[in-house]
Amino acid sequence: MDMATLIGNLVAIINGLRNNSGDPAIQQKLGALLSEVLFPLWDAALNQRLTQTDPLYVAATAQLTTATKAAQAAQTDLSQTAAAITAAVTAAKAVDQVVGVVLPVLALM
Repeated sequence: MDMATLIGNLVAIINGLRNNSGDPAIQQKLGALLSEVLFPLWDAALNQRLTQTDPLYVAATAQLTTATKAAQAAQTDLSQTAAAITAAVTAAKAVDQVVGVVLPVLALM
């Protein structure tokens, strides 16, 4: 699966977690993750010509798959949301090595 599709899948799940969380602090963290990190990365992945055989690309897509699985687990057990956020940030850092758009924001997460 290509990077943009994987990011889009992760965005959809994270947005669902944000909407289902009853904790305002978690909602804020998930909202920031979406707006400040995942949306810009998704846009960059859609608009750049990326080489799918590049080792950084391959590593980033593997991290996105791991993050998506963590987010899916959090859908059924909201206590796993913190782990899903951590996995998503790790994946975002890997993606940013490929597309290079949000590294300063990621340094704060």
